[in-house]
Amino acid sequence: MQNSIRRPRRPRRPRALAALRTAASHASRAVLSAREFARVLAAFALLVLPASAQTGLRPQAATHAPQNLCVRDVLLAPGDDGERATLLLSGGRIEARLAADAPTPKGYAVIEGEGRLLLPAFVDAFTTRGVSAPPASQDRTGDGPHVQDARADVLADMRPALRRGLRPSFRAVDVAELSTEHLDAWRAAGFGYALQSPAGELLSGRGALVSLRDGALRDRVVVAEAAMHASFSSSGGGYPSTLMGRFAHLRQFALDAGHWAELEQRRTEGRPGPRPPYDPDLVVGAELARGELSVLCAADRAADVRRWLRFAQELGWRVVILGGAESGELAPRLAGGSVPVVLTLEWGDEPDDPRKVKPKGKRSASAKSDDSAGDEDPGESEESEDAEESEDSEDAEDAEDSDAATPEGEEGAQAAQTSAAPAEDSAEARLAPYAEPYAVRLDRRLEWEQRRDSALVLARADAPFAFGSAAESPGELLGRVRKLVEAGLPRDAALAALTRGAAGILAGNAPGDVPRGSLAAGAPASFALWSADPLTDKKARVVWMFVEGHGWQAPPAKDAVKKDGESKGDAR
Repeated sequence: MQNSIRRPRRPRRPRALAALRTAASHASRAVLSAREFARVLAAFALLVLPASAQTGLRPQAATHAPQNLCVRDVLLAPGDDGERATLLLSGGRIEARLAADAPTPKGYAVIEGEGRLLLPAFVDAFTTRGVSAPPASQDRTGDGPHVQDARADVLADMRPALRRGLRPSFRAVDVAELSTEHLDAWRAAGFGYALQSPAGELLSGRGALVSLRDGALRDRVVVAEAAMHASFSSSGGGYPSTLMGRFAHLRQFALDAGHWAELEQRRTEGRPGPRPPYDPDLVVGAELARGELSVLCAADRAADVRRWLRFAQELGWRVVILGGAESGELAPRLAGGSVPVVLTLEWGDEPDDPRKVKPKGKRSASAKSDDSAGDEDPGESEESEDAEESEDSEDAEDAEDSDAATPEGEEGAQAAQTSAAPAEDSAEARLAPYAEPYAVRLDRRLEWEQRRDSALVLARADAPFAFGSAAESPGELLGRVRKLVEAGLPRDAALAALTRGAAGILAGNAPGDVPRGSLAAGAPASFALWSADPLTDKKARVVWMFVEGHGWQAPPAKDAVKKDGESKGDAR
C-alpha cells in the first residue's frame, strides 16, 4: 500500500532548470537584479536540498493535497457479503460511487483499496486539547479587577458586574492550535473532526468544530461557534463557592442577559429607553436564552443531570449532557425530551468481578472467613470478643510485671522487646490477609458496570448520544468504544455515535459541508481505509485517511500501533 497510488502521466516543466537557464541567459549582464538573484538561489535550493527538507513532511507519514482520485475496490460494510465499490474524489468531495470493477476515468490517480474496509471519518464530540483559556473574569469595576473586603470596603454604588467563573464570550477558535503529533494521533485512530472546547468554569466559552487535516486553522474550521461549555465548578476562591451559590450566579447572569435583550429590542424598534451597554458576555447570554447555541452541561451523576434539565427548562437553554456516566438512569426522560448526551467514557479503573469463579485452586482462608462471617452467631462473636479483650489485658499486665522486675532497667526492657519481636512477627504471619467482603466487591463492580453500560441503555431507549475523548487520547476513546461493543452495544449504534450522531449534535442546521457520516455522491471526502473493523478488532489500523479530500498515509503497521486502543502518535 505504500506505493499503491498511481498518478497519471502529464508533462511537467522542470522549473528549477528553467530558472537556471534564465539566469544563464542574463550572464552577460554585469549585475543581476535582486529578484533574479533570489530566483537563482531558490532554484539552487530545489536542486540541492532533499525532498523531505523541501516539503517539511515527516518520513513516517505522508500527506497529499486534494486532487482527482480513484479509490478502487473498497468494502463499505464488514463481512463477506458487504457492498464493494469504487469512489471518485474531486474538489474535496465524493464525486461518484461506482462499481468495484468499474474502469478508472482518465485524469484520476489511483489508490488500490484491495477490498479493505472503508468507514466515514469519526467525530470526537468533545476534547480540551489545544485550547488554553484565560482565567474567568472576576469582579468588574471602573479601575480594573477589585477584590472586595466586606469589613473595610463600603461601595457607594453597585459593582458594574460580578462575573467570577463566567466567560461566555470566549471562543476556542481564537486560540485553538494542534501540533502535528496531535493531528497524527487523531487520524491514526480514524478521527477526521473534533470539537475543541474550553472547560472548568460555570460558563467556559464556546467550542469550535474543526477538521483534523493539515493546514492553517482558518482553513480547518467547520463551525466556529458550535457549543457552549457549562459546569457546576469555577476557578478561584470566594463567591460562588457552593452549589446553591453557583445556581444563583448562573440565574442572575441569565436575568441580566434577558434585561439586555429587552433593551436591545427597544432600541432596534426605535422605542424610547436607555441604550443597552456594550457587553459581549450578555450578547452570548441572550443567544443562549433564544436557543441559538447548544450548551454542553458537564454532569456525570444522575442528580446533576436532573439539575441541568430543570435549570435548562427554567432558562430556555438547549442543553446537551456532557460526561453522562450515570445518564442511563434517565434514558427515557432524555429520549422523550430529545436531550443528547456526549459520553466521555470515563469509567475509572475496572475492578475485578467477584462473580467469576476461578477454575482451579482451593478457596483462600479469607474467602472462607467472608462466607462464614454471615453465618456467625452474634452471641458467639460477643463472647469471643470478650475473651480476646481479657487475654489482651492479661498480656498487658504480664508485660508490665516483667518490665518492673527487670534489673537492667531500660536496656533490659529493650532486649526483652527485641527477643519478643520474632514471636510477634510469626503470629502476624499466621493471620490470614484482610479481604473485603464479597458484597462490597460486588457493589463496586456493579457500579462500574452501570457507568460503562450507560451507552447500552441509551441505545435501547433510542436516545441520541455521541462520544468525546475529553482530556484522554483518541486511541483510548476508540478502545473504550470497542469495549462497549464487546459488552453488547450494537456495532451500528457505535458507528452512528462516532459519525452522523456526533455531527447532528454539534452542527445542528449548519451548512452542508458538515460531516454527516455519508459516503454518497456530493458528501465531503472524509473517510478512513482500515485494515480491519476497528469496532471489533483491536489490531485494526488506518491505512489511508482522507479529510475533506486531503489524504494522509499512515506509517507502517509495526510503527502505527503501540498497544490496544493507543496509537504511537498519541500525545498527551
